[in-house]
Amino acid sequence: NTFSTISKSIVSTQEKKTNYIPKVAKEPIDLNRKWESETILKAREYADGGRVTEAESLVKEILKANSSNHEALFLQGQILEAHGQSIEAIETYKKVIYLNPLFLESYLTLSSLYSLLHNTSESLRVRKAGLSCLQNNENLKKVYKEKGYHIESLESFFSEESGLWL
Repeated sequence: NTFSTISKSIVSTQEKKTNYIPKVAKEPIDLNRKWESETILKAREYADGGRVTEAESLVKEILKANSSNHEALFLQGQILEAHGQSIEAIETYKKVIYLNPLFLESYLTLSSLYSLLHNTSESLRVRKAGLSCLQNNENLKKVYKEKGYHIESLESFFSEESGLWL
């Protein structure tokens, strides 16, 4: 009888323990990607606030961990541009486009930089490439619309020669 009571108590305790098993997320959390995303946000915040040195330091940290992080590279290009290193910025934006051809910000920025440098032919070439990406991908339009971009304005920017130094 005592054995039966102890046995029931153990089974009952084991049943209760199964209720406390945490549920596992369906999608694994990539802690590195999460850290990179959070650090990019902080770096952008620093850059926007004029704290370029701190932003640059964070970008270097991210790129040390993941040299193909296109968002960190894009921000690095902007920092290079802010330091007057246009040629290095151009190469960095080209690398971003290579790593993520659907990251339209790189086409916008690279085209504008070429325009500022009076390189009309390259600016137009980059604009056409950006327009091609945008027109041939409905999902991309949806993503950029959700980001707050006006799709017709993007298409207009990419297709017109406005703003070019001719």
